[in-house]
This record gives sequence, structure tokens and C-alpha cells, in this order.
Amino acid sequence: AIDSNVTNTLRITNTLPGKTTVLDEVTDISVFSESTTSNLVVKDSTRGGPFSIYEGSDAVDNGMIFDDALGRKWLRQTTTPVINARWYNMRAATLGDNHDNTPEFNAAYAWVTGHSQFNEIHFPVDNTLFGVGDLKVGYRFNSTINITKPIRISGDGTYKYPLTQLWFDACTGFRFSYTGSNAFGANIDNIIITLGNPNDINNTVDSVHGIITNTFIHINNILVSGYIHGAGLMVNACATEPSGDNNNFGNADESIIENSEFAANMMGIRTEGCDANDLDIRNCNINRNLRWGLYINGTLGSMV
Repeated sequence: AIDSNVTNTLRITNTLPGKTTVLDEVTDISVFSESTTSNLVVKDSTRGGPFSIYEGSDAVDNGMIFDDALGRKWLRQTTTPVINARWYNMRAATLGDNHDNTPEFNAAYAWVTGHSQFNEIHFPVDNTLFGVGDLKVGYRFNSTINITKPIRISGDGTYKYPLTQLWFDACTGFRFSYTGSNAFGANIDNIIITLGNPNDINNTVDSVHGIITNTFIHINNILVSGYIHGAGLMVNACATEPSGDNNNFGNADESIIENSEFAANMMGIRTEGCDANDLDIRNCNINRNLRWGLYINGTLGSMV
């Protein structure tokens, strides 16, 4: 059964009793009009899966919830806490494909942060792009991904060999931040973060970074490159209310950065502020940057 009374306690379990209809693609749901069907099975291996009638308050987001020709809503049935980016039609591309995945990511992120049983967005590697060479850019984003609540962002890969690539077009990649009184923990694993079109950046000094955080973060098996105007990773936090030039309110103490590479940036890893302390940086490659591998400014100390 599906408890649809409270959004953040919604339980996704099994399909409902009644007739099941098989469709080829999720886009077929929008024209489906069989009123006696309670369950759908979509055969598409990328975005498909089982769906059941949903009468809750969550809006159609074309990832977890779709609507049909009769105005009914259909909820994807899953028992995993992981949201697949492909469910929301996020897709990898080649250099000539300008598809921006930002709106689809924001929809997936809204679902994860609005439903407590979900905790991760996974970007599967697109094997169809292998062999394209320099034209391959992976999942393209024209805007920074802003994270303000606990979540795991993951890709595919093995130790020291991430496979899923995210391409950011002339902008910072991930910004992990909070505006409340307590820091939260976030995780990012098995991702390649690449800056595209750096010449389009107006401010050419310390303006964009691969990852920025002012909260606790656990980074594992990440490769960040191309941020020639900033750092691969910027940890910028001070748990003092903003005033004057202190605009980095947060606490990133005891963050863990491991098994990762920050290369071909202006700086590999940069820290700023009184609460970017005691960083545990393990087994990381921070060489081949234009200026510094590790730039520490204003912290009380770090472990490397």
C-alpha cells in the first residue's frame, strides 16, 4: 500500500491490486487513458520501471511522478533509497549537445530532500559515449549545483578511477552550504568534475571552483580539473555570524577528503576561515596545478 497522507513519510512498497498494463516508454504515460488499470510496467531500461496510481499531494515531476491523459498521477515503485539521475531524463552528451541537466537535477534533488527515505542521487556512467574521445563531456550543467541539505551524490567507478563525468559550463560545480545554525553532512563519490569554457568567465581571479563547501563534507574518489581561475576544492567556513568581510558562515571542521585528485586547476585544495579546521586529507593527488597544491589560509590546522 502507499501512505500518501504525509509527503515526508510516504512509503513506496508494492504495486496495488488490479489490472497491470505494459508500456514501452515513460512518455507513453502522458497519453495513457485506460481507466481500469491500477499498475503500469514501463519496459524502457533507462527510465522505466513499475508505477502505481498515486493520490497524494506530490506534484508531477517527470521522474518519480507522471500524469496520464485522464489527469491521474502515477508513482514510481522502488525500494531503494537511491534516485537514478536517468529517471529524471538527465543524460550525458557530447560537446556539441548543449542540453543543460540543471532543471532535471533540481527536480530530483527536491524529491530526495522532501522524502526522508531517500538519501542519494546517482549518475550512472553512459557507456555509449566511450570512445568519443575529446568530444565526450558527460552530464552537462550550465549552472552551479547548490546543495543545502544532507545528501549523497554518486557516480560509477572504482578506487582512484571515477568514470561518471559532470561538465560545468563556465561556472562553479558543486556548492555545499547551509543557512541554519547547524552544519550538515554531505557525501560525493566517484565523480569527475570538469570546467568547460573557462574563457567565458568574466572574473579571471579566484572566481569559480570545482567544489565549494562551508559545511562538513566527505569526498571520495573524485577528480576535479580545469578550474584555472580557482580551486579544485574550496573549504570556506567560519561559525561566526556574518559581518564585515566574514561572509563564509558555516562549519566544515573534520571534513574528509580521500582517494581523490585535484589537478590542472589554479589551486588544488584551498581552505579559508576559522572553522575549516582539522581536515583529514588522505591519499590525494594535488599536484600539476598552476599555483599551489594545498593553500591553507586562516585555519587552525589540518591533517594531511
